[in-house]
Amino acid sequence: MIRRRKGRFNTVPSRYGLLLDWRNERFIPKHLSPKYSYRYPGISNGRWKGIYFQKRAISGWSKWSRWDCPVTCGGGVAQRRRACIRRGSCEGPRTETKKCAENPCPKGAPQQLIDAAKKQIRSDTESHQLVKGEDLTLNCQGKIKTLIQYDFRKAKAIWHHNQETFHPEKERTSVQDSLNLHIWRTLSKDNGVWACEVMLDPRTSLYTAVYTIAVENDIPDIEVKSGDSFSMPCNNVALTMFFHNTLVTEWYHNTSLYEKYEDSKPTEVPELTIKTSSPDDSGIWLCKVVEFSKKKKKIREWATNVVRVSVSEFGGGDNENSNLVLGIIVLVLTSIVVIGIGVYYYLRKKRKGKTSDVERGKIREKEITKSKTKIAKAKKKEASKKKSPKGKDKKKSPKSTEPLKKKEPPKRPGPPKKKEPPKRQKPAPKKSPKSEKAGASKKPAAKRPPPPKKR
Repeated sequence: MIRRRKGRFNTVPSRYGLLLDWRNERFIPKHLSPKYSYRYPGISNGRWKGIYFQKRAISGWSKWSRWDCPVTCGGGVAQRRRACIRRGSCEGPRTETKKCAENPCPKGAPQQLIDAAKKQIRSDTESHQLVKGEDLTLNCQGKIKTLIQYDFRKAKAIWHHNQETFHPEKERTSVQDSLNLHIWRTLSKDNGVWACEVMLDPRTSLYTAVYTIAVENDIPDIEVKSGDSFSMPCNNVALTMFFHNTLVTEWYHNTSLYEKYEDSKPTEVPELTIKTSSPDDSGIWLCKVVEFSKKKKKIREWATNVVRVSVSEFGGGDNENSNLVLGIIVLVLTSIVVIGIGVYYYLRKKRKGKTSDVERGKIREKEITKSKTKIAKAKKKEASKKKSPKGKDKKKSPKSTEPLKKKEPPKRPGPPKKKEPPKRQKPAPKKSPKSEKAGASKKPAAKRPPPPKKR
């Protein structure tokens, strides 16, 4: 609906949000679309009656995304997409494609990129002095990341440690996004110069960042006897690849300058050697590389290595003293073990001797009991032979019709019973002659018949 207010026509907020304009005494849509159908019912006496539109067919597609080209040179195929918001009202393709980046790729790294990388190395190089166990992240591309990704999207980083290719350790180091290097729990072996080389394509590469790390250890890195010689590397040779001004190597012992090499290049003094050591050489040794301009002005400095040294005073380092103590402890323990084994076998042999005597006594007692049982059996047999009448055969027992029973195993003879002494018989009283006569005069009594057997 449209209303007239003070000679002006305003649109009422509606579902379609159409813009209207006053032309030739009629209201006509400013942006007409063939999908709309409209009609004008007419105007009477300069008054507007109304404009009516039919409902538009609403599309179910979302807006198109931006064109995405996978390459920046050499020709590629860009693509854009859209999503279907309302099902059943989406007509047409989901994706569209077209050619892109048809410009030829440059041969090698462009000069602009090479100059930007050199400038970044000179201005943004850093030196990190850390304590053992700290974490550190080294950025590879830095400020020129956008320049590299514009022409070389598939560029990858290779890190070098003291002029040697570095292979990340799974537990302690990782390369994030194939560019930045992250180190967890730094150690003294991480000391030195770190350089990032970006591989733009298989044939061209470019150095983009240089860093130095010096990690102080909490235990001695070098232990020597008093009077012996030792050497410490400075890790300064790799800096000569990137900085061509005069580089001076300096060694510090416990924060005081020990030696300075002004007239020699870093390649000539890669390490410091002490021929005869003394207990005063114990402490922390730090190697620094200082860059001077042609006017001998100090530009920058790097700490490339930190070494903790321990020199023993009485011809033996802490490590050897600890080894000696360990050896004494091992000897004492072995002697205790040997003595214990000897005592064990001695007591075992002694116990075996006692048990053998007891076993012998038991065996002797068994033999005596066996002999006594044999003697007792032989005497029983003799007594049974005397009781049985001579010359008469024993009656054969009739065969029993009962079922045979299983024979029980013979019982072991027990210990022999002690024989009781024979009882003394009382002597018979002597008969007087009178009693003999009386007995002779008496007649023998008649025998009674046996009682009848019961049936």
